[in-house]
Amino acid sequence: MGSDATSVAKPRKNITPPERAEVIAFLLRVSIELRPPPGAIGSSATKYGCSTDQISRLWRRTTKDIKAGEPINYNSGRKGKSGRKTRLTPEFRHALNDAIELIPLED
Repeated sequence: MGSDATSVAKPRKNITPPERAEVIAFLLRVSIELRPPPGAIGSSATKYGCSTDQISRLWRRTTKDIKAGEPINYNSGRKGKSGRKTRLTPEFRHALNDAIELIPLED
C-alpha cells in the first residue's frame, strides 16, 4: 500500500558514448575472463544513473565484439531517423501556398 506512494518513476537516461567507454573500461578492469564480479554492473548503473539492463546490453555487445576480434562499438544501437517522413517538402509547401492564395476571401 505504501510502496505505490513512495515509488517514483525515474526518467530513463541515455548514457553518452564517453560514458559508455568509461563503463566498458571499468568492467574490463574488474572482470576476470570477461565476467564482471557480482555487483559491478549494478554499481555502474547507479554511478551513471541508468538501468542495469542498459549496462548489461552494452557489456553483452562488448564481449561479443571482443570475442569476434572486432573493435568495440560504443554506439547506443538506436536507429536514426526512422518512421514516417514528412510530406511537407519545399515543393509541396510552395504548391500549397499557391493554392491557398487562389481561394477567394468572402466578407
